Amino acid sequence: MVTEINLDAVESNRNQFNMDDVKPDGEWARVPTTDDGGFMRYRVLGLKGNTYTVEYQENGGGSLTTDSKIEFVIDKRTIQRDGKPWNMRVLRVVSYKSK
Repeated sequence: MVTEINLDAVESNRNQFNMDDVKPDGEWARVPTTDDGGFMRYRVLGLKGNTYTVEYQENGGGSLTTDSKIEFVIDKRTIQRDGKPWNMRVLRVVSYKSK
């Protein structure tokens, strides 16, 4: 399981996720995943400082929808890059609960 994601790397690598596919759907942000009606969607349940709690749902086009609650922090972290300090934005998972 991934616990930290470099958001700067994700943002610069658009071939893995196209933000143009993300559409509002009421209180949800929704992304189609397949031609047969599947989807991923999320909604923000809470925000306190830089800590978010979101509900994430996924459905591959069938009748079963998986549901998870994820709490994460968006923060900055300094690493060494070519011998020099470099700041990057990271998403760090704090908790994960699946139904």
